Amino acid sequence: MSIIYINAKEILQICFDNFSNFKENQEVYIFSYKEETKNFKLPENPTRYYVDLAYIRKMFYNKPVINLSKLEKYCLLLMSDTSEFARNIAGDDLVMMKVSKKLNELSSDEKMIGLYDAEIEEAKIKRTQILSAERQGINQRNTEIAKNLLEQRVGINIIVKSTGLSKEEVESLK
Repeated sequence: MSIIYINAKEILQICFDNFSNFKENQEVYIFSYKEETKNFKLPENPTRYYVDLAYIRKMFYNKPVINLSKLEKYCLLLMSDTSEFARNIAGDDLVMMKVSKKLNELSSDEKMIGLYDAEIEEAKIKRTQILSAERQGINQRNTEIAKNLLEQRVGINIIVKSTGLSKEEVESLK
């Protein structure tokens, strides 16, 4: 059975952003589609809430828990590095204590750790592929430059210094 939104009055999307994509120094950004001239919103258009976790962490990480709003506490709880920090944020709030306990359980779950490790490994592979492609492109460009310089009868030693290619690589282009 597929999920449909035909009868939905409003669609809300909440995104947790931990990468500081926004630079306005606020906790929550709200976006929605509106008609340009009359400024009305269609009922089926989603409202997107972006919660800037990086900003919240920067502003409230070492502040007294008593001064934090419930949103700030929950966000810090989601970003907690240690179970001790999570317990401190949760305090005596029963719901937050339950969330803290569940996060601690998930942090010890080998399947969850494997998913996280797989995500990190995938990111490393992607960065390696990009770097490899960049180096390949630079090498191809240097080879083209070396060929052009050889056609202009520029000395091999100058070509080697100019392109970073080895003497053998330059000589093989003749």
